[in-house]
Amino acid sequence: MDRINDFMQFLDPALLQSDLFGSIWHLHSQPPLHNLLVGLVLNIFPTALQGDVLAGIYTLLALSIILGLYSLCLRRGIRPSIAFVVSAIFSLSPTLIWAERLPIYVLPIMATLVGMAIVLQKYVATRRPLFALLFIAGIVYLPLTRSFFHLLVWMLPLLIGFLLLARNIDRRRFALYTTISIVGFLLVGGLYTKNKIEYGAFTGSTWQGMNIQGLTALVPEENIRQLVDEGTITPLALMPRFSPPGEYYRYYHYPPQHHHPALDDTLRSTGYINWNNRIYADAGRESEQNTLRIAQAYPLKMFLGVVNQFYLFCGVKSYQVFNAPSRWWIPRSDSLGHLAVDLSIVYLIPLFVFLLIGSTLFRFVRTFRRARQKRGKWNSADHSLFASDLFIGFALLYILTIACLAELGEGGNMRVQVDPFLALTVGIIIERFASRKAITDDQQILPQQT
Repeated sequence: MDRINDFMQFLDPALLQSDLFGSIWHLHSQPPLHNLLVGLVLNIFPTALQGDVLAGIYTLLALSIILGLYSLCLRRGIRPSIAFVVSAIFSLSPTLIWAERLPIYVLPIMATLVGMAIVLQKYVATRRPLFALLFIAGIVYLPLTRSFFHLLVWMLPLLIGFLLLARNIDRRRFALYTTISIVGFLLVGGLYTKNKIEYGAFTGSTWQGMNIQGLTALVPEENIRQLVDEGTITPLALMPRFSPPGEYYRYYHYPPQHHHPALDDTLRSTGYINWNNRIYADAGRESEQNTLRIAQAYPLKMFLGVVNQFYLFCGVKSYQVFNAPSRWWIPRSDSLGHLAVDLSIVYLIPLFVFLLIGSTLFRFVRTFRRARQKRGKWNSADHSLFASDLFIGFALLYILTIACLAELGEGGNMRVQVDPFLALTVGIIIERFASRKAITDDQQILPQQT
């Protein structure tokens, strides 16, 4: 459990043990559910078992992702041998191992997305309310776990889409699903409203402004200074984002407050920075305003920042900005091994992932067109794949879009949430290749038999 101190997303473990619900109420830097999960582990289990319990939960989540990927493959007509190989290779992939080692929310989100794709398909095929309720629960869970999944641009479209689907195939329970969806929407909306009233930000995380500030990394510092001198933006734009709380207190000339340690302590009891200090809400709002004004002044530089983030989204390394003095994009040539490794990391892997993303989104567009053509025929269980594939495509498109517009740095770390869907695309491609090869072989054998 000591690794909790290494991550910004957690409250002070001592507060999670001594004042769990009070601390969760004052949590504004993150949605509450993952801190609540860790806090419950800290409160229920003795110290000697806490790390093992959390590790056990994550092991089960990783296993569920692997089995879920295997199930998704089989449900798309991929032969079991190919589905097994794809799932086995994915189980050994660095992204899954990395996510399993992190105590933050990446692995639970990955498992939730895979589970949602499965239960949505089962619901369309069987009309069983359990699967519908599980899908709605997944929609509600994600924005309560990571602010990346926004109330208005993630949750609302999915709820509307699901209710339209339910109205077509399960009118008898449409009112029930509508009521539950409204309750879930109000629950997440209550969190956003609380943050708006107390911290001035209608979001699940008051870090939002500092996150998007990363997109200004390609704007030269002298240009930002010029905007500061002109009064277009504030001097906060010259400070590194996510500076220690003391830097912001000096900037704002705020006196220390002592309302609640989750809000007002600058350090956790362990000596690490308290990233939930109330000062970050003020810095986040001002950073967001500065970033929008910088974007108006230098739209091309900001667009290059989005392109840079898209490259990182497809790659395996984080925080490789295009204007870095290290010139990381030039492969080392001192040995053939270094050259091969650098070419793979810098160019080949991002290109491969880019092609997988394109293939997955192409399948999404094609499925969307087929679904429109078959309106009114959703009662057939044969069309359950439509809904699942539409969800997979929407999830990938959403995460890709938000990742490129909300940050510059953690590209691949955001992509791992949908890596199982990209692995599914690999399985589909291999299956199609194997099927075509089998047909070709049969065509060659038949004339010989004749």
